[in-house]
Amino acid sequence: MSSWCVSGSGSIDNHLAGFVTVGGDGYLDQIVVAPEAWGSGVAAELMAQAKRLSANGLKLRVNVDNARAIGFCRKHGFTDAGNDLNPHSGAAVLIMCWPVAESASADPAAAPARG
Repeated sequence: MSSWCVSGSGSIDNHLAGFVTVGGDGYLDQIVVAPEAWGSGVAAELMAQAKRLSANGLKLRVNVDNARAIGFCRKHGFTDAGNDLNPHSGAAVLIMCWPVAESASADPAAAPARG
């Protein structure tokens, strides 16, 4: 498991602005940004670090009702890969992956028919 933290600047100086935790298997377990750091670029910096920590790909689960997080992940190249339930809360989660699996995009049979 690897973790990486970002310290704040400006109004959040000397405070933890956010952190990311990635498992050895490429599972992005947590990406957390302090509310006062939202919109500051901290989350993008953390996501870039997660991609460096697991250059062969990342997988994560996000609550389906967390539109902000889902939009952020899609903006950073994640695609929907399925649905599941959180084993602890029972909440519905969306499974997301980065990058898009090459085998799916390279398989002509997977491409939509053109007419």
